[in-house]
Amino acid sequence: SILALICNGLTWSWEADMAGDMSNYANYSWLSASSIPDGRFFGYVAITLWVGYVFQELRSIFSYLCLLSLGAPPDDGPTFVYDHCSGSGRLTGLTRGMRAAVLGVASVRLILCLSLGVFGIRFLAYTTNLSDFILNSVA
Repeated sequence: SILALICNGLTWSWEADMAGDMSNYANYSWLSASSIPDGRFFGYVAITLWVGYVFQELRSIFSYLCLLSLGAPPDDGPTFVYDHCSGSGRLTGLTRGMRAAVLGVASVRLILCLSLGVFGIRFLAYTTNLSDFILNSVA
């Protein structure tokens, strides 16, 4: 049968290539003391690192949203004051337009971050070739 030919390595086909890739994922070469195959271990590590990066970006987005904690600017006063002597400036408040811009930018960043997080995990989870998996997880 074709299955016997594939398993014995007597024929090449797409199915045989996929079976070889799955076999490479299931090897216990350097983690032989562990019950986790190499491919699955690399998968866990790469997906954990990806989730960590997504959480780091989420933290950055919520830090950006802290701008909304500024009150309204003083009546007819500037929203930004610059001190020429010290060479620094500070925000004194945000107008409604500025608040809308902050919310808009944060919303777009949040949508992009969450969608890239989900699709990145799916992309890593569905990679079948170990060398492609390592290349994709580094990229």
